Amino acid sequence: MLQLWAGVFYSLNKVFFCGAERSVGKRERMFRILAWASYLVGMPAWFIWFVLNHNLMLAGAEAGGAAAMVLGIITAVKGQGKEPLWLPWVARVSAGVGFLLSVWYFRGFNSVSQALELTVIGGFLLGANLLAQERRSGYLWFVVMNGSNAVLQAMQGSPLLFGQQIMSIGFVLDAYRMSGRKQAEIVVHGPRAA
Repeated sequence: MLQLWAGVFYSLNKVFFCGAERSVGKRERMFRILAWASYLVGMPAWFIWFVLNHNLMLAGAEAGGAAAMVLGIITAVKGQGKEPLWLPWVARVSAGVGFLLSVWYFRGFNSVSQALELTVIGGFLLGANLLAQERRSGYLWFVVMNGSNAVLQAMQGSPLLFGQQIMSIGFVLDAYRMSGRKQAEIVVHGPRAA
């Protein structure tokens, strides 16, 4: 049940980002709000899953990731430049606490899963912050995040979450491709009407 909750809402996040990149105006804004909100709904399930699997760095990053999600929602609702400056720091501090807990728990940095966790965290923090600022390069960092998490979930025996991560890569790459088309269209033809 926990895996289903985690997988469904994080997949919806990617689906809604694809919808946002295929839309303009109010519809695009609605899809962005839904994308960030679905991430927030799935976050508690991932947090619990990571704790149960002793992925403490990811649990810390997941807890702090709520700040990046709130930042994304605020940006989608109010517009760029109106978000609180302290929000991104919450995610960074939480990831740092998770890293320290993991090093303490495992008595050092000495496992493949810890290396994968760091890669997932890096992809998540960079990707979420760039996407919250409406910068398309964030999608590429999400590919790194999803790919690393897919390997981690496969190692830990979770085929459902492995499949969800692979599926997410497809949606993320599609959103990246569509955002490039949208940017090119704006450069050539100017902004489309909402």
